[in-house]
Amino acid sequence: MRTSKQEEFKQLGAAGFSDSVTNEMVLHSLEKQKILEAQFFQYIKDVRKICTPDQQVKFDTSFYKI
Repeated sequence: MRTSKQEEFKQLGAAGFSDSVTNEMVLHSLEKQKILEAQFFQYIKDVRKICTPDQQVKFDTSFYKI
């Protein structure tokens, strides 16, 4: 992520910090964040799948505390 962000900053500087490039970078960052969030939620869902029914009840009420 860090290397990607550095490249984005270089592009932003090379483009003179134009509004259109800034907006493009924001949209690109949002898309990457969306992918990461989806992967995280899928991971949580996968963990829940390996739980027994009794464990699922406990998981459902406490996973967000982790």
